[in-house]
Amino acid sequence: MKDLRQKNDWKGVPWPLRQRYMANELHVPHPPLMRIVKRIYEVATDCKNTGVGDAMIIVGGSGSGKSHLIKIIRLQRPVDHSGDISVVPVVSFSIPSSPTQRSMSSALLAALEHPKSNRGNATEMFNRAITQLKAVGTEIIMIDNLHDIPERRRAGGVMQVGNWIRDLIDQSGCLIVLLGTPLAKMVTEANSQLRRRVAKQLVIDYFDISTEKNIGVLKRFLRELDARIPLAEDSCFSDSSVVLKLYWATLGVADYIFRIIKEATGLAVATGEEKISLQNLEEAFVLVFQDSAKGINPFALSGPERLLDGPGEPFHNWFDESNPRMSGRAH
Repeated sequence: MKDLRQKNDWKGVPWPLRQRYMANELHVPHPPLMRIVKRIYEVATDCKNTGVGDAMIIVGGSGSGKSHLIKIIRLQRPVDHSGDISVVPVVSFSIPSSPTQRSMSSALLAALEHPKSNRGNATEMFNRAITQLKAVGTEIIMIDNLHDIPERRRAGGVMQVGNWIRDLIDQSGCLIVLLGTPLAKMVTEANSQLRRRVAKQLVIDYFDISTEKNIGVLKRFLRELDARIPLAEDSCFSDSSVVLKLYWATLGVADYIFRIIKEATGLAVATGEEKISLQNLEEAFVLVFQDSAKGINPFALSGPERLLDGPGEPFHNWFDESNPRMSGRAH
């Protein structure tokens, strides 16, 4: 299945196939995210042409779309098995549970599917990873959840892992894309040499409705999403009141928008429908948030028209030190 198939092609397709598509192939090329994708490709091309590694950091709040960004890049630059040696243009992995120089090399080797991903000392494993990266033609390395490093290591450990990233930039010749919440910047800022190498910073913010322009961005995203969800007919996302309800229900967090739409799609298919209704969204909200959804469902007839950030509500204390507000929010 391809992301650009015609909507009518989905009519009668069994739910497990649609579900698999939504989990593995669905992506929405809305402008804020595609601006970052375009910049990643530009810098990666420079690295390939010069043979000199580079780095950037992508900062976003929890659920803002960092993992979705990785999925887009991997879908657009898939592994090529046509030759004698598979070409792996994009490699991605998350920060290991105990981040050290050795475990970082192990995680990278595992992402490369190397048979010796956990053998040898830190230096041997790092050198093995560099050799493998060059052998399979990797151009982009994406390291997710960088904010986990300062949460799991003291200052000395943060410095050591920072040195590992610095060496990866210098020796791989690849573009290293670091992703995390704003707390991730502690890793680059704690290491002067790494900070110099990671000068490029891009931000993925939540959707919001503080201005007409921002409302327009959210509406366009929902139109693009509607065009790509595996249903044969257009849903109710063009209705301005539904756009607002989706904002209240999710705080503009892309991950929660996807979760609600995924559940609503399943509910629609289960009843033989090929479009999402307001009732589907109301039921999907409960499936996503369970008990914290009681009495505050924005899709219900008498639902609240506000952010759900009160005590006991889904987004209470959502913003903290590691996940600060990065723009003005509409309440």
